[in-house]
Amino acid sequence: MEKLDLRYYLFHAIEPIQQLKMDRNSYEKLHCFLETGYIYPGNQVNKNIPKKYQGIVYGSKSPYVFLALTDNNDLHLNIASRGGEFSAFSEEIDGNLAFMFDEDILKNNELVLFSSILSNEVHLSSKVALSMAKAIYYPKDSFEYFIDSYRNILEKSSSFSSFLFRELNEKRKQELREQIVLILTNPDSFLTELYEPVDEINEILAKYNFSLPLVSRTGYILDKDKEKYYIKNHYEEVKKLIKI
Repeated sequence: MEKLDLRYYLFHAIEPIQQLKMDRNSYEKLHCFLETGYIYPGNQVNKNIPKKYQGIVYGSKSPYVFLALTDNNDLHLNIASRGGEFSAFSEEIDGNLAFMFDEDILKNNELVLFSSILSNEVHLSSKVALSMAKAIYYPKDSFEYFIDSYRNILEKSSSFSSFLFRELNEKRKQELREQIVLILTNPDSFLTELYEPVDEINEILAKYNFSLPLVSRTGYILDKDKEKYYIKNHYEEVKKLIKI
């Protein structure tokens, strides 16, 4: 499966995944963004979004569009707030559906630097066209994530000299193994749970003539057919890896 390196992207939150999980038809903000075509500074939202979304989508007094970088980002260090008490990505993005942009978003927008309680936060003083979005961040985990994580733990196991680290490492390895076994045992259930919302989001994007890949928590481009093929094609290899 294809993978994007999240360290090179800027993120703007759309809606909390937990909220969507409780009500799978609750995509008002996504509809609003796509119909409007822009991300507006907080103090311009109410006068620019369609009336039917007012009362559902709220603006703020802020004159900026806020974007977040991953904590291990590999973009220029002078574009974002630093040393904040909290992580902008952890606080605003990690559990949210979010638009992803590359550095091109900075070319025609005024960048404003000021101190913030959030580190790795980017502030733009003008609206952002959604036509510049490169993907949508969907913070769920693909099958390859579990395999990559399991292999990573196996590789690092011998380097842990501390008893506590070895215990935590073994616990995490067991959790991953159990998840992998569940997926191998019932791949259809895993794929349905992961991809039904993905399919619904893709239908909404198509309604507004947007075509954006959905990207998992670790950067994998979510594609049901490719993931199904990957599980089937690596079945025996994975069984040997986790020793079942």
